[in-house]
Amino acid sequence: MGQYWMVVNIDKWQQTGDQAKLFEIWLWERSSPTSDSLLNRLLPPMLDPAAENLTKELVKHVKSPIEAGLGRLSLPMELLHMIFANIEDIRDVACLCICNKTLWAIGYKYVLKKMEEDPTRWDGDRLIFVGDCSEGLPEGVLSAEELAKLREELPTLYDSDSEDAVGSESNHPSLYTIACELCHNRQGHRDGSPYDRREWKMPSPEGECYRKLTTPYYVQYDDYALCNLSKLQYVRADIVTEIVGEALHLGDVLLCQIGWSTTSLLHESGLQEGPWAGDRFRVTTMNEVNGPLTKKGVWKDVSSDVMKRVVEIWREVHGPKWPALEQKDE
Repeated sequence: MGQYWMVVNIDKWQQTGDQAKLFEIWLWERSSPTSDSLLNRLLPPMLDPAAENLTKELVKHVKSPIEAGLGRLSLPMELLHMIFANIEDIRDVACLCICNKTLWAIGYKYVLKKMEEDPTRWDGDRLIFVGDCSEGLPEGVLSAEELAKLREELPTLYDSDSEDAVGSESNHPSLYTIACELCHNRQGHRDGSPYDRREWKMPSPEGECYRKLTTPYYVQYDDYALCNLSKLQYVRADIVTEIVGEALHLGDVLLCQIGWSTTSLLHESGLQEGPWAGDRFRVTTMNEVNGPLTKKGVWKDVSSDVMKRVVEIWREVHGPKWPALEQKDE
């Protein structure tokens, strides 16, 4: 029993993998691939430290483009920068980088830039964890303009006799139904990138370098915080660790807060109409919360209150002694 769930980015109409029953994708005793994927889409992207170290070594011995044996790419530095700047796909940038040490030294910063611009990143977007038994739309999540656009884009989901329903949330299909239609065509590729034939045709050393430049590298620092940009509230990662050890992380906390369904089935009551459903989020450092983000207003630390709710949801499923012996590794 139970309904199907999926994590949806309302701004980009992307989802984290396929929809599935709750216990197939989440609410395990520990974090699941679903919560991992969600967190990774919000964490500040990095590259493998090995790639950064290699770049530092290459820069020490790099030759000028004219001396580096670049053939037709023996161009002035300014032109090489223009070439890198106009390449759109990070994988194409990486391919050019691994051709030559000089090209790597020049192109590395463009790899970093493309990583930050990754279209599958969800920083600052509206997120919701929606069940298929929900009816209508959460109040205020979509603007009147967005509702009207949905009616134009998905005419088969609407009653042709209900023209006055444009702009009315109550007369729209469920958000789950809308997401199933739109996310199918706009799925982000972080969870399952299209088969990259170039990588598998490369000799081993080049293939390894290519992967280091194109694969995001994530670190979950205790100094991070999950920030609700809509409500100016945050949950600290170190408090999560203090309360549940390594059993859960900020991705699980977020899922608990953004659940949305108008029907509650077994073990789903805690996810019904989550207090943060449809809000905007960022994972960043406490230095940013106490610094640049103060321009948005006064922030409130809700770590304790939110974690109380999280623990209650997990203990309803796994018993009152959860998390048993879950301590952070030394």
